[in-house]
This record gives sequence, structure tokens and C-alpha cells, in this order.
Amino acid sequence: MKQAPTVGIVGGGVAGLQTARALMAKGFEVTVFESAAAVGGVWRENYLNFGIQVPKEVIVEVKC
Repeated sequence: MKQAPTVGIVGGGVAGLQTARALMAKGFEVTVFESAAAVGGVWRENYLNFGIQVPKEVIVEVKC
């Protein structure tokens, strides 16, 4: 059986979490490294109860 490629992502903010999600959907084994006690980056610290709002043009699909 072929082992899934392994990827490490530095930073558990919005970009890191979305990258992890996209890579896992493509079959990668992902580890996210975050120095803070919780994930979310500046969104967690500065935007309490604020939903992410990103224009659809900014969202890209990871091509592997």
C-alpha cells in the first residue's frame, strides 16, 4: 500500500488551516505547527465572534 505524502504547515491561522483542509482533501497527511495555545491566528485574537469574509476571487484550489 502506498503511503500518503506528508506535509508540515507552519501556522494555524486562517491560511494555514485552509491549506491543511485542501491538502487533506487531496490525500496528503498534514501536520499543522502552531506556537499559540489555540488555532485561529489573528482572527481568533482580534475578531471575537467574527465570521471570515473573503471574496471568492481570493479562494484558490490547491492543484497537486
